Amino acid sequence: LKLKAEFGAEAAAKIIASKDEISVVRSSLDSLRKDIKAAKEAEEVDETALAALLEKEEALVSDLATKEKALKDYIKSLRPTPPTPPTPPTPTNTATPAPTTSAN
Repeated sequence: LKLKAEFGAEAAAKIIASKDEISVVRSSLDSLRKDIKAAKEAEEVDETALAALLEKEEALVSDLATKEKALKDYIKSLRPTPPTPPTPPTPTNTATPAPTTSAN
């Protein structure tokens, strides 16, 4: 409801869908990490299977980072950018310069 009020129904639906995707990836990553832990703790470690699990973990971490960045960028694009404050005028020196005395 808060998202709808801030961004509109269409954008809110897209944000919610992205958050759901991120949640699914995180859940998969948690499950995979449990499998990796179990594989490492096994009496006989199957190095090939462990390497495949670690490779899959790396891919999920990358996918998660990509999805999170895309969501962050999308939300950022929806928010108006604050106006740049005006540059203050350069002060002009209107004081009369001090007289110079020459030592002869």
